[in-house]
Amino acid sequence: MNLTLFRLINNLADKNAFLDTVMIVSSKYVIYLYALLLGVYLIIGYVGKNKKAKEIVTPIIVLITINVILSFIIGIMWHEQRPFSEYTVNLLYTHKNNASFPSTHAIGVMTIALGINNKTKKLGKLLIILAIIVGISRVYVGQHYPFDVLGGFLLAIISNYIYIKGFSKTSICKKMRRYVHFM
Repeated sequence: MNLTLFRLINNLADKNAFLDTVMIVSSKYVIYLYALLLGVYLIIGYVGKNKKAKEIVTPIIVLITINVILSFIIGIMWHEQRPFSEYTVNLLYTHKNNASFPSTHAIGVMTIALGINNKTKKLGKLLIILAIIVGISRVYVGQHYPFDVLGGFLLAIISNYIYIKGFSKTSICKKMRRYVHFM
């Protein structure tokens, strides 16, 4: 099923120059937009001493760190080859042939989108939609299977859920928040 879904999406590539360009930009560069946005929140929060920005950026940085470490561990334990290393695909640009599952692009953009959505719904919803486009683009350009992207999204969703339902209400987090507000 994963390969069938991959083929359905990836077979759209190399047929429309405009769509190919949109997908390449989404796949390669939108993650930098998310990182820039995170950097802006970081500067506003810590340099500008904005309490709301600190409350947004601090858990995102913690969750991204945890999620990337988990992704690395999962990639070692369950090494999935990238589609272009196993099959002939419509590969729109080259990429290092490392573990495909889970997609770290999907983890990064969805973790940031959900973290912002926790405090700022309008921007958060827009970023979630854009994150989904990034995920689709990773399949479209031939870099990932659909389940790689879904796995990355799922990891981001689960960690965000655990943070909201559990960790954010613990005394450790309350102490961390007091420290963050003090800075």
